Amino acid sequence: MRHFAGLKLDRLPDETTILNFRHFLEQHGLGKALFKEVNKHLEKKA
Repeated sequence: MRHFAGLKLDRLPDETTILNFRHFLEQHGLGKALFKEVNKHLEKKA
């Protein structure tokens, strides 16, 4: 998974941490804004 994602971390967050982060984004309406910024970054790299 780390190789696929290009991550070079000693530890990755566990499932609960990732799910809590996802719920935080949803509760505060940040998901769309985050993906919009990610897409802008990816477009610049293409």
